[in-house]
Amino acid sequence: MKELPKDGEVPEKLAKPLGDELATEEEGGLFRELADNALYSVKTWGTAFPSSFPKGNIADDADLKFMTRLAMESNTMINERLAFQMELLGTYSTGEDELRGTFGKPGSTARKGRILEARRAFVRLEEDDYDVVIGKALVPVGLSNLFIPSNRYELADAAEPTRVETMGVWQINVNYYIEDDKLSYTFMPYHERSSSPDGLSRWLGSSGDPTFFSLPSTVTTTSPGGGTQAPEERFWSIGDVKSWGHLLHYKGVRSGYDFFALAHFGPSAYPVVKDENSKFFKENPLALTVAGGVSATVEAWNLYSEASYQLTNDNKDQDFLKYVLGASYRETKFAGKIGLEEIFPILEYAGEVLTDVQKKNDYVVDSQEARPGHNTLLFKIDFRQNDDFTYQFFWTRNLTTIDEMLGGMVEYRYDDSLTFQLIGTNFTGQDNTQFGRWNDNDYIQLQVHYKF
Repeated sequence: MKELPKDGEVPEKLAKPLGDELATEEEGGLFRELADNALYSVKTWGTAFPSSFPKGNIADDADLKFMTRLAMESNTMINERLAFQMELLGTYSTGEDELRGTFGKPGSTARKGRILEARRAFVRLEEDDYDVVIGKALVPVGLSNLFIPSNRYELADAAEPTRVETMGVWQINVNYYIEDDKLSYTFMPYHERSSSPDGLSRWLGSSGDPTFFSLPSTVTTTSPGGGTQAPEERFWSIGDVKSWGHLLHYKGVRSGYDFFALAHFGPSAYPVVKDENSKFFKENPLALTVAGGVSATVEAWNLYSEASYQLTNDNKDQDFLKYVLGASYRETKFAGKIGLEEIFPILEYAGEVLTDVQKKNDYVVDSQEARPGHNTLLFKIDFRQNDDFTYQFFWTRNLTTIDEMLGGMVEYRYDDSLTFQLIGTNFTGQDNTQFGRWNDNDYIQLQVHYKF
């Protein structure tokens, strides 16, 4: 059974020397090579919501929801130096009006998830000490495990928040290799939107907007259905040269530790609200971001920290530093005494320091209520019994607003191709907080994952 590569990993075909897998006319050409190299997986999950959704709310309040996602990825060689790689996602959901259309065009601003979408689709030119990627590809940065403040450049399919899928962005990427280190430049000309809860979704919360935990009533209206209508969203046009995104990223590997540093200029990941004659718009202001981090391994311990500082153009938002301190530990001796192979806890603290306030005239709401990780503890622990069974507990608590997410998971691997997961999650807090807005969305979920 062939394994699908993890995010950021190079598939086996592409890990080989580029001249080893040339598609020839006799073998059927590029399309035949794509078909022959294809790897498939399907995930189907059912989600039950035990809590009764408040009566009178105009929302998809079904007690049971099903979703299926088929993934197909493949690669082929165009010539000795040029490769093509793709990953397609096909999704079906019983949620009301949750998915719409296929294949969002570059620069898409549609909020709804797609029935059929390309997660990645790019060509890669490889030379001895550099490579070039053109197309839709992932942009992984950072080194934390649970909350990564510097990882703000990928998109996500988050229309169903219980199963978020990272998505690629349209880009031109150049990677230069210096022994074990890598220097990268990524050009991202499009300002795009991640798919997110919309319309009748029970995950919108009281703000009426999936990004803001809460919004003042002065900038919202009542929708025709009786719910909260958030400000209209605006996006930068590709014709506006100053909004093109530029990311410079250095990743280093040394004996016992890894590190990274980056600088980015372009639209901020965090939105603000502008008032134009009492009509309100949600915007992503331009900003300069610098970030860095280090991760060190000491025997069974992994200790790490990273920070990201945003300096917003023209004072349209606050300036702030977000940071994480984290540690993980692989325990095997005590685990063996209680019938387990490994116990793997991870603990992180996420904090934020404000260095300046929003000052620009007509900008009336800053991004603070759209930024997670102000003063937050994050914890996850895995108990691996054997190759078949793993048990997990996870907890995230915002210490200032006193809201939290608490849950657990049991995973059973029948074999290399078939896995079952049973997950339960509980949300608590005030309605205007990150997790409290989902008080009525506690859920129990069963997922079946099959690879073929």
